Amino acid sequence: MTDIETVDLELVADVTVECVARTDPEAASPDPELSERAVGFVVDKPPAFGGTDRGPMPSEYFAAAIASCNMMTARRIAAKRKVGYEQIKCRALVHLEGSDIDKVVLAFEVVSDAAVDDWETVFRLADRTCTVSRATKCAIERTVRVRS
Repeated sequence: MTDIETVDLELVADVTVECVARTDPEAASPDPELSERAVGFVVDKPPAFGGTDRGPMPSEYFAAAIASCNMMTARRIAAKRKVGYEQIKCRALVHLEGSDIDKVVLAFEVVSDAAVDDWETVFRLADRTCTVSRATKCAIERTVRVRS
């Protein structure tokens, strides 16, 4: 198992944005007004929405939070269940209807010799225990693709 997690995010609305969430603390741009536990982050919007594009929008942070929470929880569950893997990737698609998030799709891709059923169980359990998933009220759909 590797410690590398890749989260590819796409915000689906009038504007499509793709970004990558990294676990590298040096990649963050701290803003002292928005910090918790000495971990800083910038919140902004694109100029088309009245921002300066200095950082992700809150909906992009939401997508990163739900995808990375599910991935971290899945890694823990996979280890406990002895389901081996080389890499886990997740693409989070957040669908906006006006200013409401009406659907989140988490598309997982796993490089593993384990069966698809094993991974579907891992991600089902991850959804039940991931703090961010449990906090949402919108429907969350996921797909799982296993490659070896």
